[in-house]
Amino acid sequence: MIPIEQFDAEIRCGREWTPCTVHGVVGDDETPRFLVSFEDDDGMTTLLCVSDVRRRQPSDAPSD
Repeated sequence: MIPIEQFDAEIRCGREWTPCTVHGVVGDDETPRFLVSFEDDDGMTTLLCVSDVRRRQPSDAPSD
C-alpha cells in the first residue's frame, strides 16, 4: 500500500453513494485501487479495496 493523506470520499454501493475515508492506494499504475474504510449500519468499520471513489466536497458532508 502507498499511504496518502487521508481524504473523505464516497464509494458506489449499488445505486447509492456511501461516505468513506480513503487511506491509501494499492496495485500498479495501470490498475490502481483505493483502500477505504466506512462504517456500516451496525456501527462496524469495514475496510475495502475499490477501483473507483469520488472525492466528497465540504457541501456534501452530512449535517449534524
